[in-house]
Amino acid sequence: MHDARALCEQRGWKIVAELQVPGHTRNYWQYYEAATDVPAYQELQRLAEARAFDLLVCRELDRLGRSDALLSQVQHLLRQNGIQVFELANPVPVIEPGKGLTTERLYLDAIRRAGAEDEVLRLRRRHTQGMRGRIKRGLPSGEVPYGYTSTDKTAPPTQIPDQVAIIRKMRQLYLQGWGYDRIAGWLNQNGPRPPRARHWRGETISKTLSNPFHAGLIRYGNLSAPGQHKPIWTPSEWAELQAERRRRKQTRGKTAAPYNGLIRCQQCGRIMIYNSTRPHGKTTYRYYACGDGARRGVEKRDGAHRTCVRLELIREATLAEAHRLADPMELELELHSYAAAEPAVIQRHIEEVQEQLTVHQAEIRRLLDAYTRYRHVGSEAFEDAMDEAAQRQEELEAALADLLALRDELPDPESRARQLAELATDVERWLDHPDPAEANAWLARRIEAIWCLGREVVSVELK
Repeated sequence: MHDARALCEQRGWKIVAELQVPGHTRNYWQYYEAATDVPAYQELQRLAEARAFDLLVCRELDRLGRSDALLSQVQHLLRQNGIQVFELANPVPVIEPGKGLTTERLYLDAIRRAGAEDEVLRLRRRHTQGMRGRIKRGLPSGEVPYGYTSTDKTAPPTQIPDQVAIIRKMRQLYLQGWGYDRIAGWLNQNGPRPPRARHWRGETISKTLSNPFHAGLIRYGNLSAPGQHKPIWTPSEWAELQAERRRRKQTRGKTAAPYNGLIRCQQCGRIMIYNSTRPHGKTTYRYYACGDGARRGVEKRDGAHRTCVRLELIREATLAEAHRLADPMELELELHSYAAAEPAVIQRHIEEVQEQLTVHQAEIRRLLDAYTRYRHVGSEAFEDAMDEAAQRQEELEAALADLLALRDELPDPESRARQLAELATDVERWLDHPDPAEANAWLARRIEAIWCLGREVVSVELK
């Protein structure tokens, strides 16, 4: 610190901040992990992104991070924001801001980054091997789930009686026919808060009831082994719970709810959930509600929304759209809009995917050159990168094939006209059809989605 201050005073450099990093950063190989535990990294990122300084003075480069992986990420952060590094032990001329780095400096940085990438891959493989070893010994590979606590990583976790009682209550309500969201609402009103959240959610209940850890099993990827911890469920209780989950999964989406699968929330894009209620034993109200929105009896979250639309309003909006298409002028406008927009949108997506394929293939060629001609990449890093590139190539080719098939399946204007005319003339009959399942199948072939927001229907999107 003394030498750095003296240098800045000698050269007339204004000191913006003095940051001290502890010497134990050898244990970190990801920047976000270091920034979580070391305040100096957080402050460095804040100042760099704010462009509050343009030169960082240190004793040597290893003062920025003891592992090559962490050092490379710190240098990348500084380089992104146009900040140079000046080493007291290895002084080099400072480049004036805006002139850029020399080719030699860029080449040295590239070599260091390649070495850092190799180190990251080695650390990941070492981490995976360590986790697999823990699984084989019957110990958890990461943080223990709800219901357990662990203070010694070499010993099996122990149960927390109060949390175990809550998990057993979840199972009891679930086997009584309650859904995940209903169980979450009951816990928010009657039970304690979850340890790391403000309220219970249906997704949390689902993950808790499907976690094999509670049945005495430990998993890491595709590896599974019996754990040393005491399970919450007996084998018969676990089998009964999973059988009920499979039964509900098989029947999900096949219920006779009107418009099932067509109603979507305009704010979050999710498919809305059908429900009904009879307050005080009076008239039954049927409605669709967004599963991500705030519910009655649940503390409203920051940024949460409530989209809840009655079934009668959805029916009226669908009929209004059908009556609009019954007008010949409106039908002609709809056909014109379809011919101008739908094929053009698909063609634009096809061109985007083709361009991504071209760029990806160029990246593969550069990777091959870096390995075969310049030896900038190690063999293990090259193999991992090629595996990822092959997977990405398959994804892009599959997406392109789907788009081409979709373009070929687009109906011609005459077929589109017959389809819209059929919707205009027959929709009311199908809306009042005695079998909602058959009606849903007919509507799904003609309506893409019915978008809702708040308590209103925003639009009816046709296929």
